[in-house]
Amino acid sequence: SGLEVKIVRPTSTSKYPLSVLDPFTWDVWVSVFATIILVGIAIWVFERNRNAHMKTDAKHGLPLGQWHSWTTFLQNPFINYRSWPARLTVLAFMMVSLVIVATYTANLAAFLTKQSLQVPIRGRNDLAGKRVGTSSESTSGYKWLRAQDQSLPAVFEDNDERFKALEDGAVDAIVWDSPPLRYRAFQECDKVVVGDVFQLEDYAIAVHPNRHSLRLAIDEELVTLREEGYNDDLYAEWFQGVGTCDPMLSQDVEGSETDAVSLETTWVLFAFQLIVLGIAIVIHLFPIVVNFFRRRRQDKEVEVSEDSLPSVSFADASLFKSNAELLGQVPLE
Repeated sequence: SGLEVKIVRPTSTSKYPLSVLDPFTWDVWVSVFATIILVGIAIWVFERNRNAHMKTDAKHGLPLGQWHSWTTFLQNPFINYRSWPARLTVLAFMMVSLVIVATYTANLAAFLTKQSLQVPIRGRNDLAGKRVGTSSESTSGYKWLRAQDQSLPAVFEDNDERFKALEDGAVDAIVWDSPPLRYRAFQECDKVVVGDVFQLEDYAIAVHPNRHSLRLAIDEELVTLREEGYNDDLYAEWFQGVGTCDPMLSQDVEGSETDAVSLETTWVLFAFQLIVLGIAIVIHLFPIVVNFFRRRRQDKEVEVSEDSLPSVSFADASLFKSNAELLGQVPLE
């Protein structure tokens, strides 16, 4: 045996309009939108001087790049990319978007059909700051609550009074021995047991120390009864047989908040896209850098060739002019 926590059965809540975003956590959505915008800018930069479909000015080219990025993300690209950096970037982006869309689609149906429940207390770890009641007969429950620095719990003498306080909201939860809690939970469908059994306590049969043979016989009989399923039959008769309610909160509901895909499991996709984009940028910049240094070398060669030409002074120019005039006065035979 041991202690367990009992609360009022959670009620269903209606889906809010943005519940379609639940399959991913917020950081994954931010990463997705940032990747789409970044790829759109890269498409315009890589294609603006090579593709007739892409405008060269930023005012018209950047929105067009975002349009192609979104259509690629939705697996519907309709432009023939001319540059290898753009082709490499879009190829990696299509692979990343394929995984993201498939993951989102697989989880969306489960999130839309799963019952949304408000579960403020899921076990003993959520009792801090809550109003907790216990039984005056359960000394272990009272001692455990006090040992957890819990505020003074409400102690009830009568069982009906204890559960009436839970129904009316006077207490948020009840900590009591597990068998009577589950026994009542099978009969009261508006209440449910949450969490695991804790503060385990064993029951024993007292035997006189000199009756060693009797103790062995009792142990053997208990083992036999357990192996034959007698304990399960007792549980089915005295617990499951007294009511039709489900006494436990299902595990899938208890863990529903952690089902969303987080960035911890998808960061490798965005890292892959950034690495490929970096390689594409290097490929795009390589011919630009080569042409820059080639033009610089050509400009230096032109400067050197101009400096090597012979200079003509003013005196030489006057002498050349005089000789030309003398030659012009000599008649040719």
